Amino acid sequence: MKWLIYFILSVAANISYASVFQGVKSDMVVANLTGYISDSQLQQPIYGAMLTIEGYPVIYSDISGYYSICVEEGIYDIKCIAFGYQKNTVQDFFISGQVQLDFALIQDICGPPLNLEGELINYEYAFLTWNPTSGNTYPEDWIHYDNGSNYTGIGFAEGGSFTVAIRFDTNQLEPYNGYYLTMIRFFPTGENTEYVFKVWTDANASNLLVSIPLTDLIINEWNDLNLGSPVFIDHSKELWIGYACLNHPPGVYPAGCDSGPAVTGYGDMVNLDGSTWEPLSSYGLDYNLNIQGFIQHPGIDYPASSPHKSSTNALIGYNIYRNNQLLPQSPVTANLFLDGPLPLSSVYIYTVTALYSDCESEQTLPVIIWTEDTEDIVGRNTIHLFPNPADDFLYVNSAASVKHVFIYTAFGEVVYDRNADEREIKVDIGGFVKGVYVVLVMTENGWFTEKFIVE
Repeated sequence: MKWLIYFILSVAANISYASVFQGVKSDMVVANLTGYISDSQLQQPIYGAMLTIEGYPVIYSDISGYYSICVEEGIYDIKCIAFGYQKNTVQDFFISGQVQLDFALIQDICGPPLNLEGELINYEYAFLTWNPTSGNTYPEDWIHYDNGSNYTGIGFAEGGSFTVAIRFDTNQLEPYNGYYLTMIRFFPTGENTEYVFKVWTDANASNLLVSIPLTDLIINEWNDLNLGSPVFIDHSKELWIGYACLNHPPGVYPAGCDSGPAVTGYGDMVNLDGSTWEPLSSYGLDYNLNIQGFIQHPGIDYPASSPHKSSTNALIGYNIYRNNQLLPQSPVTANLFLDGPLPLSSVYIYTVTALYSDCESEQTLPVIIWTEDTEDIVGRNTIHLFPNPADDFLYVNSAASVKHVFIYTAFGEVVYDRNADEREIKVDIGGFVKGVYVVLVMTENGWFTEKFIVE
């Protein structure tokens, strides 16, 4: 299953493109742009800031804030983006020979979350993830699959020993490359059980890095553990976080789990014989393990007692909105959320805001979740768009009365919002830019969607 916890930042090697250009166009004049990216107030380097130049791959600043890229000599718009800072754009910048361009970024004290994504799970659950807020914080995250609550515990009815873990593959770890695992959190549910915390890398947890016997645990509560030696994250290797339950008594079920549904093969791994890893679903258990790991930016020191840095405008959590209504679970502290079970044959529009001690951010761009297969929705679709492609006007026709019409760009931005009570709607699209759009229509029979093109 696709993993959705994603940051906008990644760590990439700086690559020289001079040889590529020379092979493509012999008369091309190659120039080199370098510079440093720093915090304008603290005057400290920003690690992992993203620099974009149209027509070239994105590059990222290193631990010293330095970046370098080879381009064809010319005039460019250059954008610099980093978590916790306002975007900085330099327009019409001439790059020739060896040129240095430094960026001093200004902190964004009330920035919204980034890149909200949604996925339908088991036909009736909406699984949302987003990048941590762009405001007043470095990239940091509790990574996990559980919903943050304990539902039950698992173990052998006769007692015994086994190991559990959550797994992150190389694609999931790419945004965290070069960061550190500094803390873990888990929910033990077994009295008179020996617990040993473990961290592994590589496929099938074949490389054990950390093994720490745990004492003085509080059973049936969340327990946090600061790692004395943080684990470096290399995104080319899988990361496994878990613990062994040793010699638990009969009738005790020591490994805490949520209520599911399981993110199979990732949030529910168990090893019963010391060598073979299997998902809990192999035993008919649809749970995720209550295990979480804290990922920390390498350039920031956090107090040993807390994974969060102090701030005059502290991030409290995230507010979740469904169809413009604030959900009662808000605010949540993780950058993921599972909503459901939801009624089938329905459409839901989700947005997320970042809640601070002094303010609430703007909403993210929306995501739309259908609680059934897309093919089933299309098969029953009762709306018709014409002409398609269109240039001046678009007609939305339905066999049932149309109650509401939304039009979204391909990037999720609402460009048309209208209440109605008729079977045909005429929409003036003369001001729309060329591209692909999505029409979301509420009729007497439910929600339907179609795409159209503006020429």
